[in-house]
Amino acid sequence: MARPTPAPCTVCGYPLVPFDRDTGELAHCDRCSESGDAALTAPSRGFFAIEIADGFLSLFRAAFSVLGRSEYRGKLALAMVVNFFLVVLLFLGLVWGMHALLGRVEWSGIWSWVDEAGSFLSWPLALIASWFLAPAVINLGMTVFFDPISNTAERIVGGEGMKPVEIGFRRALLAAINGTGQILLLQIAILLPVMVLSLIPIIGWLFVIGGAAFSAYLNALVWFELPVLRRGYGFRYRRQVVRKNWPRALGFGLAFNVGLLVPFFNILIIGPAATVAVSTQYFRCVKITPSVQPD
Repeated sequence: MARPTPAPCTVCGYPLVPFDRDTGELAHCDRCSESGDAALTAPSRGFFAIEIADGFLSLFRAAFSVLGRSEYRGKLALAMVVNFFLVVLLFLGLVWGMHALLGRVEWSGIWSWVDEAGSFLSWPLALIASWFLAPAVINLGMTVFFDPISNTAERIVGGEGMKPVEIGFRRALLAAINGTGQILLLQIAILLPVMVLSLIPIIGWLFVIGGAAFSAYLNALVWFELPVLRRGYGFRYRRQVVRKNWPRALGFGLAFNVGLLVPFFNILIIGPAATVAVSTQYFRCVKITPSVQPD
């Protein structure tokens, strides 16, 4: 049976402390309300183009913050090492897979040029595949390393009242299977037709652009797992928040696609930067009050 869950704070998004019948104390936030930061106010929806731009820039602002602020020192080394190995292994695995796939297929008619392109074509196809798969793979492999970084980002924005949260390996794994795993399967299902259609001469690039835009939305759906899970909500609630704040989500997702193309940024810092970006952007998202405990 579905059970009620506390409404989220309109500022930080953490569940409010429930109403106390004995003391008469009203439901309140015991986190950001203690920060004393008068600049923290409940967000509201703005002009969609400005929100898209803000969501896009959030990833790169976060990268400068992660590398430049002393608060993050000592929290990045392990995350950057894991980020490096995940991205490099994923991309090289995709290049090998595309090369093997193209070599096994008999190409004829309008597809005959694929044979002539040879192994060169496997690299751009691997890049397209990375746009779809990298966000979910990085998130699946690194969630347990993000807690210290996210705790620091939330404290910078919300003040000292923001209590540290530890998701833990088991909880992160269950959330990944329930949510991010579903998204990864959807990405794989969409990736195959997009890659085939992208090979069509002249108009193939239209399918690449459309696929990149859709993958940007899925990027946000993957990465917003972190702030939503930290607040005790589930995949259904995550979908609602991303849908409600689609301009910010889309902007962030597009930035992640661009970030995958930037040398060194993609293999070293994109995971930690995305963590800080979604952790801070969540304070700017309009919150939704769930009627039941999300799954």
